[in-house]
Amino acid sequence: MEKRPVERGKGDKVPVDIPSYRPKIINREWFISELDLEWITCGCYHLGTGGGGTPYPHFIRLREMMRHGAVVRVIEPSRISDDAVIASGGGMGSPDVSMEKLPAME
Repeated sequence: MEKRPVERGKGDKVPVDIPSYRPKIINREWFISELDLEWITCGCYHLGTGGGGTPYPHFIRLREMMRHGAVVRVIEPSRISDDAVIASGGGMGSPDVSMEKLPAME
């Protein structure tokens, strides 16, 4: 079984046994880990053929939020209650602006 180092924390490398890796899923909710986020980012980069720039700055920003306690979950829309508060992210326009100006972390 192949083990590859994955960045964690302050430059630490943690070996990951890729074939046996399983995401954290509890009660049909996927709790995104840093490793999951890294792989999702790579997928977005390779599959995002419509332009829009690199997902790397967004990866870094979300990873830092997760390191400071943010929890990212993926759930089925049918499991969301009618009075739930949800957020959806997206962007329009040229990605050049986001490359020129650092985000305000709002």
